[in-house]
Amino acid sequence: MAFFNDFKEKFTSAAQSVTNKTKDSVEITRLSSESRSIAGEIQDLYQEIGRIYVDSQGTDAVALAPLCAKVAELRDRLESLERQKMLLRNQNRCPSCGAVMAKGARFCSSCGRRMPEPTPETEPAPTAGDVTYCPECGAMRKGNDAFCAVCGHSYDGATETEPAAKPTVTVSATEDSADEAPTDFDAE
Repeated sequence: MAFFNDFKEKFTSAAQSVTNKTKDSVEITRLSSESRSIAGEIQDLYQEIGRIYVDSQGTDAVALAPLCAKVAELRDRLESLERQKMLLRNQNRCPSCGAVMAKGARFCSSCGRRMPEPTPETEPAPTAGDVTYCPECGAMRKGNDAFCAVCGHSYDGATETEPAAKPTVTVSATEDSADEAPTDFDAE
């Protein structure tokens, strides 16, 4: 029976891997198609910019400015698509020569430069307008907490849940057994 369970786990894992690779491949194809479309738009804009430039002999800056801004916008979008494709392909670019490298490469195979270490994603620090403090103890409120983590103050006016009172233990020793351990406990 263990053989079949093992086989089932391996088969499920392999099927999941194939499914993920297929999804990545479909997404890369979609991104590539969008990239080609944007590159075509940029080429059309270059032709329009060239036509306007020649017709006006370079003096119609008013007509050229929005077209140049659109080209810059499309170039940024194209670069964003390229980064997404590289992420799906598990690749990086060398910051020195621009060669495409595997994600885990420590050195560029083209120029020999050391690849930058990946930086862990960190949560952005709260801005001054986003930070609130507990009015009772002054501790910083985290997110949308309903109660202060330090003193238990209610931020939204809800009633605090008081912890159950701890029972007090009274120890009474008898006069004749002062040396013995007490055995009489009264819990209040």
